[in-house]
Amino acid sequence: MNTGNEQQSLDLALIGNCQYASLIDTRGSVVWTCFPRFDSPAVFARILDSEHGGHWSIGGAGDGWQTEARYLENTCILSTTWKRAGAESGNAEKFTVTDFAPRFFQNDRYYRPTLLVRKITPVEGRPHVHVSCEPRFRYGEGKPRINFGSNHLTYRDSGSSDRLRLSTNASLTMVAEARAFELTRPLYFALAWDEPFEDDFSILEDFLRRTTAYWRRWCKRTRVPVDYQDAVLRASMTLKLHTFEDTGAVVAATTTSIPEAPDTERTWDYRYCWLRDGAFVIRSLLRMGHSDDAERFCEYLRNLLPPDGTRQFALQPVYGIDARKELDESTVDALSGYRGQGPVRVGNDAYRHVQNDLYGEVVLALAPLFYDKRLLGSELEPVFENIKNLVGAAASSFHEPDAGIWEFRKREDHHVFSKFMCWVALDRAAKIASRMGSLELAHRWEMIAKGMQDEILEKGYNRDVRSFVNTYGGSDLDASLLLMPILGFLPMDDTRIVSTIDRLKGELAADGLLYRYRYADDFGEQRSAFTICTTWMVEALWKAGRCEEARTMFDHLLARRNRFGLLSEDIDPASGELWGNYPQTYSMLGIINCAVRLSPRWEEIF
Repeated sequence: MNTGNEQQSLDLALIGNCQYASLIDTRGSVVWTCFPRFDSPAVFARILDSEHGGHWSIGGAGDGWQTEARYLENTCILSTTWKRAGAESGNAEKFTVTDFAPRFFQNDRYYRPTLLVRKITPVEGRPHVHVSCEPRFRYGEGKPRINFGSNHLTYRDSGSSDRLRLSTNASLTMVAEARAFELTRPLYFALAWDEPFEDDFSILEDFLRRTTAYWRRWCKRTRVPVDYQDAVLRASMTLKLHTFEDTGAVVAATTTSIPEAPDTERTWDYRYCWLRDGAFVIRSLLRMGHSDDAERFCEYLRNLLPPDGTRQFALQPVYGIDARKELDESTVDALSGYRGQGPVRVGNDAYRHVQNDLYGEVVLALAPLFYDKRLLGSELEPVFENIKNLVGAAASSFHEPDAGIWEFRKREDHHVFSKFMCWVALDRAAKIASRMGSLELAHRWEMIAKGMQDEILEKGYNRDVRSFVNTYGGSDLDASLLLMPILGFLPMDDTRIVSTIDRLKGELAADGLLYRYRYADDFGEQRSAFTICTTWMVEALWKAGRCEEARTMFDHLLARRNRFGLLSEDIDPASGELWGNYPQTYSMLGIINCAVRLSPRWEEIF
């Protein structure tokens, strides 16, 4: 049984329902949950402090247990099997724990309560189990008062009005005192935020059936490539779980403050909506056939943009999932941090940064709508007005310095990637304008894009280095520039593109993985590879016709996933260990993009 004193790792399963998410370790402990939504204070945070973080553990009592945790096929429902050979009795013992967040269609909308359901089912012998539910409110600061009901325990925060209610058909005394007891029948546990679960426990069985059906139907609607189907389905479901359905926002990662590398202060809160990440996530979900998520994200975007086409504006890199602008950063003293490595941060001061690449990514996210025949002209007109705003902002910011895609905190510069993405905004917007019949506007934007391209070629390519570089006039390499061939800045046979791919691979790769860059930044040298960069290299190699090379690198990356098929933000190239916030949507969408590139077309198979 987990004691809470062992070293945490990122070998964790993710469950959720587009309202909240939970992380569960391989031995049945809920180690991370924020209620009532992704960016709320954690109520279970053992991953950030084994003693004070709070957890909800279910497992076998005594020693000798073996566990096997896996997702039910094509679902986000976790099943953990506990078994051990015969002890004193000589009889084998076995039981399962099923964990899920209800989600299904009901009454013309999706039912997604702030409710975490766990079910224990006896399978063999007379196992004794141990259930310990120990929430801590406000990131470990609030130890709750516990009140007994007829079939429930209520956990109340003494420092606020927050409460959790655990309804169960198990012994309340045994659960409240974390005592072992014999498992003789199926047991249900429903942990609800604020609004209690008061239905018959048989309803939870119906919730399980309907949630299973929802995810399997969702998978059937997902367009998959010929190869890598399991990887793509798990990645797609993970992206879906990071969409906040209430507003349409896309959360960058489930967690806060998992360090990017050991013994570093690179601990950031990723439970917000980075427009760059969200835009690329939506492009991947569109590629997989899920246009409803794209439409919701567009609604979220449009709530950030000015309502008319005349007012000047600037986008922030990151917003709250409720479209909140201020995300002031603070630290949590009650939690020691992942493996004792703090600080634990809440909020993210990156919202203050200027990052001029955003306009290109948002235009990329909106562009597919103009190629969808199912949308009427009247529906596209307000989106086209937003495109005009974005183009204006991209054109005006092109000549300005910024913090860059990697969010340098103490310096601004003329970053080539930011300039390139401003070009993307104008280039794609010109194509959109042409489709909308605004030919004069399309021509004007094409001319501006051409001027941007000429300047980037003159100032952003270093002939001595034989590569596009991080900043105008600089010599440092930057993996983000791999998006130049991916997004068609120049023809693939252009020597500047070819040499850039070679130089980035030669200088930034280590053990088959790619670093963002190698130079020192605000926090010193890079010590972990950035997962999405490896997938960019795979895509660039594929576009360059180096398919076997690309496939080898991609297979190497897939082997770094944990047993649940998930990836974090960073990977230690030497050990293969996952670091950084988890699961990272950027990393998971990279899996989808690479799989689609590398897989043969269906018509080539049949």
